[in-house]
Amino acid sequence: MKDESRVISRHRDPYVGGFVLSENDLGAIRKFTQRELPNGLFWWSDNIVAEELVQGLDQSFLLIRGHWALTSPEGEGLPAARYLFERAQSSKEDFEEELDFLSGRYVIVLHLAGQTYVYNDAIGARTVYYSDQERLVASHLHLVDELGTFKKYDVTKGTRQLQWAADFTPIKGVFNLLPNFVLEVPEFKVSRFYPREENGFWDVDREEKYREIERIWKSAQKTYFEAFPNIAFSISGGIDSRLVLAMAKPYWHKLKGYTYGVPSGDGAGGGGTYFRRTMIADDRIVRDLLESVRFNEHIFFDVTKQSKVSGELAGLLQKNTYGKHGHHLVASYRQKFASGTWLNIRGNAIELARMAQLGPGFDRAVSKAQSGFPDDIEKRMELLGYRSNLHGYNRQLMMYWELRHGKWLGEINNELDAAFDTWIPAGNRRIRDLMSSFPEDEITEGLVIRDLIDRNAPELNWPPVNSAQTLYQDWRDLRFQATRMLGKASIFDGKGNSQIVQPQAEYRLPQSQVGPGAGIRIKFAPVDEPGTLSFRVLVPYGSPSAKGYFNWGVRINGESCFTIDGAEKGVPISFSVDNISPEDEVLVELNFLKKVKGAESWSRATRLRIEDSKLYPRTIGDSSPDLRSDWPNSPNHP
Repeated sequence: MKDESRVISRHRDPYVGGFVLSENDLGAIRKFTQRELPNGLFWWSDNIVAEELVQGLDQSFLLIRGHWALTSPEGEGLPAARYLFERAQSSKEDFEEELDFLSGRYVIVLHLAGQTYVYNDAIGARTVYYSDQERLVASHLHLVDELGTFKKYDVTKGTRQLQWAADFTPIKGVFNLLPNFVLEVPEFKVSRFYPREENGFWDVDREEKYREIERIWKSAQKTYFEAFPNIAFSISGGIDSRLVLAMAKPYWHKLKGYTYGVPSGDGAGGGGTYFRRTMIADDRIVRDLLESVRFNEHIFFDVTKQSKVSGELAGLLQKNTYGKHGHHLVASYRQKFASGTWLNIRGNAIELARMAQLGPGFDRAVSKAQSGFPDDIEKRMELLGYRSNLHGYNRQLMMYWELRHGKWLGEINNELDAAFDTWIPAGNRRIRDLMSSFPEDEITEGLVIRDLIDRNAPELNWPPVNSAQTLYQDWRDLRFQATRMLGKASIFDGKGNSQIVQPQAEYRLPQSQVGPGAGIRIKFAPVDEPGTLSFRVLVPYGSPSAKGYFNWGVRINGESCFTIDGAEKGVPISFSVDNISPEDEVLVELNFLKKVKGAESWSRATRLRIEDSKLYPRTIGDSSPDLRSDWPNSPNHP
């Protein structure tokens, strides 16, 4: 098929890039081509996106469809379908581990030992729906609806309500295959395959983490930029978009960037609605960024001058997705990206690594979704494993990942299909685990993202002003000046094992080490000259009913000078050590006392940070170091 005919099909045909898998021969379906798979199932698909089938000596096979990049050290550069199939033949567990390294927007059908498994990508960018009633799987909800006879839910609150309603859809008996789950055929049951174990990167060296994130990201990026000659790049003023842009620096000259918003020029003021103010500010930031970035071309879409949505396009979008997301923007994209086939790159999913925790809001969201919904959402959530330990992964975060991205974001990609296919570089489980394994305050403050930007395109963190450093570097040094006064720390378990960790903004016991005898010792670096050392310690955890499980305190020259229960109200406590000299040793230590259940929550409870460390030089006499504290119950409280 010529390039131009692909464009015409994408602009005119519904369900482009889609598929149908069925136990039954359903005859002709749209403009899809039909074939029978080696296991006797029937498959329909178009040729708008790539598709590869690898078969074994028996009926076993692997089919992958969409776009993808394999980034594992062993598989990088090899034919992905063949390599994945070989790993699956070795063991299903080996295959699923390899999926952690697979970037892209795809569906995989794997048949082994008489069982068929269906997987989608790490963030559900390729939506997959299935119906036990009709014994079929398909790429689009309305496509499933066309192939069977279904009843609809009476959902008064629309798609916003359904977003948190487990894997339910607006159609009874049709379910959304969420990311991190596998669908087994012919049983048509789903099971979770990720996470399989605790995040293994907590104790990995910081530099090693950054290098591995960059290796994976750039490996996938190279695959995509070599495969797609036309790249559309969505750039906004946000930090996530900036990270994707920083990683793509070697390819800036090939990119056709685009931004949508309200123009900030021509006397645009700061008034109006919150949306208008935000869009104007966003445009100003992007214009500043473009001073450093030299795109092949940059297009600005003015949302106050929306392109008309024709009847033909409205009908197409109504087929491709349920709900309305940005029909006018799609109309604009189709006009500007009409010639040739385009890959659209977006900065979604990075926020998954900027969230260390989420509050109870998602439990409330599920309760709201249940209100007026006829089926039991709570029971379905339990079946999907959201009430289990999840190997220490935060339950609310997994819900946000799998429901927000797997349902809402996947449908946005379906809508954008009327203009171009979409790739989300952060949609990779290994990248997500690496980025989520830094200290919690560095995650929530966005410092991990900022560091990666600074390593790859520091000009995007703003140019220097009367300084040899960027503004970001100056700000970061101020933000974490306390760590410069800390020496190495040690984290130990109750079995005599210990490990050394470098100075950082926040410490915590790893989940695997929570238990009696475990703890943390943080040693201050020797002071350069005599004086008074001041610092502040914060253990944010506080629960009157949880006392006696761990404590923390300050030790000077081996002697315990201050101890407090770890469950006391979590407020900062300020300390000063008078008469300190370079020969003195000051430690902050935390000790865990009991055996507990729920290692993830107790690991979080042991978070400890040391802030605002500073030495005030002064002459001292022969007196020993003396600790003072602002804690009311402290014996040295002033």
